[in-house]
Amino acid sequence: MKTTTALKNTTQIVTRLSTILMAIAMSLYACQSSNQATGQATQAKKSGAKPAKEVSTVKIDKTKFISTLKATGVALPVRESYLSFSVPGHLKTVLVAPGDRVTKGQALMRLDREGFSLGVLQAEAAVAAAQVGLDQLKIEMGRYDRLIKSKSIPRAAYDKVKAHHDGAAAQHTMTEVAVKRARKALRDSELRAPYDGVINDVLKEVGEYIPSMPPTMVAKIVDSSSLEVQIFLPEAEAPFVKVGQQAKIMIDSALVKTHGEVIFVSDRIQPMTLNFEVRIRLDNPEGQIKSGAYTRVEIERSAKDDAIFVPLRAVMHESDGQAFVFVEKLGKASRIKVELGESRGDQTLVTCCLKAGQQVITSGLADISDGDPVTVETN
Repeated sequence: MKTTTALKNTTQIVTRLSTILMAIAMSLYACQSSNQATGQATQAKKSGAKPAKEVSTVKIDKTKFISTLKATGVALPVRESYLSFSVPGHLKTVLVAPGDRVTKGQALMRLDREGFSLGVLQAEAAVAAAQVGLDQLKIEMGRYDRLIKSKSIPRAAYDKVKAHHDGAAAQHTMTEVAVKRARKALRDSELRAPYDGVINDVLKEVGEYIPSMPPTMVAKIVDSSSLEVQIFLPEAEAPFVKVGQQAKIMIDSALVKTHGEVIFVSDRIQPMTLNFEVRIRLDNPEGQIKSGAYTRVEIERSAKDDAIFVPLRAVMHESDGQAFVFVEKLGKASRIKVELGESRGDQTLVTCCLKAGQQVITSGLADISDGDPVTVETN
């Protein structure tokens, strides 16, 4: 019994001693590790080395990209004209109203034509009278031709008759011209449409006197069967726009999305704005688009199959505006100057100087310098 009790006490003592020894060993190991870490940190501090910073990266891939330039402009009618009479008179008849669609040659207005009709009759009568006189002198001239050949009359008498004949012929020609002028005035007293279009405005009322000098505008006609979209672009876009290019056109007021063709690119840069004019032809056969409509335009600037985009958050800028990014290379941050293009959402085009496959750093950029050690986060 005593032996058993002694054995039990001995076992308890050994267990307690083992626990105490284990605790002492763990404490010593912790102190040693702490001293070692402190020593390493002190040594790193003395050597100037930085601990590796954990960062996120994005791998660069090539992608297809179409660059477009965007502008806004106005849809102008291909033709619009203010109409006037070329002869004076009182306006007698107005045959159209604003908004009427007309065809080329259609009568629009008429002056009082009675005076012009009388002028034609008078001119025609003058021609008839001149013709009678000329016919008589032709007979006389024939008789004098025979007499001069037979030397029966003096030369002076012949020349006198011939002068009368030539004067009568000239007078007859003048009366014929007067007839043509009178008939033209009669035609011009009726105003006709110069082309197919829509009457935009009627500017005179029946009974008003319409002078021909200076020309008096009496109506306005607009041809909107096709339109020209006028836009102005910055000088920097000049290399990318050429006659014959296709353009995407959006007109919100008409709920229209369509395409047009560049028909004019100005050779002149406007000195005040440093912009140049571009015009785009747009078909409008049904008149759905109103002239003067606000228009949005997109023209393809260039297309690339190997474009490189990086997140906007990865791009830093120097004090002079120079853009740069950091890429992870062999466990270190490498600073690379880049040239940027246009943005697309939260990405921006890089035109120089990155390559596909590089890892662009996107986080912790404020605390990174060129050559700093980095470790890439693993998800």
